[in-house]
Amino acid sequence: MPEYVFVYGTLRRHECHHACLDGAEPVAEQAYVYGRLWDTGQGYPAVVPKETGNGPEDRVYGEIYRITPDILVKLDELEDYTGPEGPNLYDRVVRLVHADRRDFEAYVYVFASPPEQGRFLASGDWKVETRLNAETLPEPLVYFAYGSCMDEERFRHDGVERLFQDVWGRGMLRGYELTFTRRAQDGFGRADIVETPDGRVEGRIYRIDSVGVGYLYGREGVAGRAYRPVFVDVEHDGKTLRDVLTFTAVEKVPRDLPPPEPYAEEILRGARGVVSGEYYRMLEERIRELLNRHGST
Repeated sequence: MPEYVFVYGTLRRHECHHACLDGAEPVAEQAYVYGRLWDTGQGYPAVVPKETGNGPEDRVYGEIYRITPDILVKLDELEDYTGPEGPNLYDRVVRLVHADRRDFEAYVYVFASPPEQGRFLASGDWKVETRLNAETLPEPLVYFAYGSCMDEERFRHDGVERLFQDVWGRGMLRGYELTFTRRAQDGFGRADIVETPDGRVEGRIYRIDSVGVGYLYGREGVAGRAYRPVFVDVEHDGKTLRDVLTFTAVEKVPRDLPPPEPYAEEILRGARGVVSGEYYRMLEERIRELLNRHGST
C-alpha cells in the first residue's frame, strides 16, 4: 500500500480542504501525474488519468504528502470513496507521480471519464485556474522574481518599467535551489527553481496588476510551455507571504547549463543590492563556474 497521496485541487496547501491533511508530511510542492484536469462545475476539479503524456495538456500538477492510514480514511470520506465496489464519486487509484528529484507511487483520486458539463483545464493546475483567470485575479498580485526579472534595466528596455514600480525588496523562498536547468532554443541555460529540502532562493518581490501578469506570461513563454506559473510561500521582512506568484521551467534538464553572458549579467545586476551578500557571492560563483565550464569545452 502506498504511503503517499497526490492532491491537485481543494486539498492543496491554503485550499479549503487542506485541513484534512493535518498531520501529513509534505513531500513535494511541484509534482505532476499524466492525465487531463477538468473543472466539475461544483467547486472542485477531477483528474481523468492517462498512462503516459502525449502532449503539453497531459499533465496535472499538484502536491505529494506522506500520510497515515487514519488520514487516508478522512480523505476517502471527503472524496466519497467507499471501496473498489462503489458506488463512488471518485475512484482511488495508484499512479506514478513525478517530482523534481524523484518519482513516487501515490494514491490519486480520479474520475473514470470527463464529468458531464465539465470544463477542460488546459493548464493542468487548479491553483492557476482559480487564481489567475480574469474573473478572480486579485489586484495587486504579489510576484517573486529570482532570475533576469530582478533586473529593472531589462524592464526599461522592454518599455514596461511602469508595471514593476511597486517593489517590496528581498524575498526568500525556502525548500528550493536556483538552477540553470531550462534549456532555451539557443542551447544555453536559463534560471529555474528546483525543490531541494535545505535549499533557499533569494529574489525580488513586486506587486503587479493583470497587465504585468500578461507581460510575464509572454516573457516566460507560458503559451509555449517554456515556464509555467506556480504559487509558493515566500518570506519577507519577518513574515510569510502565502501563494506568491513565480515561474518554473516545465522541462528540466538533469544538469545545469551555462547561461548566456548578457543574461547572466541581467541576473547579477538585478540581484545586486537586493539579495544578501552571502547569496550574491554564491550566485556570482555559480554563474562563473558554469561560464568557465562552457569556455573549457
